[in-house]
Amino acid sequence: NDQRQAGVFQNKYVLDQVIQCGTVELVKIMHDGFPNRCNLKDLRTRFEALLPADFQRYSNSQFITGIMMAFRIPRKDWAVGVTQLFMKAGQLRILESLRDSGDSPDSE
Repeated sequence: NDQRQAGVFQNKYVLDQVIQCGTVELVKIMHDGFPNRCNLKDLRTRFEALLPADFQRYSNSQFITGIMMAFRIPRKDWAVGVTQLFMKAGQLRILESLRDSGDSPDSE
């Protein structure tokens, strides 16, 4: 607010802050049904042994997109953000079980 007083809100500043903080995008993602979020770097660490060494040259988002496509996780069930992978309910469990069981990704 212009007066910088606690408990005083001005709608134009509140709306701007909500937009700048990414809250609108988060609500959209959650509305679209992607309740699970995972850090791309963490996922890469957990799954990098499943893909050939030449995949190391890709960015985290490209690498995770490759993992999701290689395991044929339907595209409608996930979305890649700047630093996070967003998935519909149950998809992380499926991905982890594929990794734990030693399944090989599709080579196509």
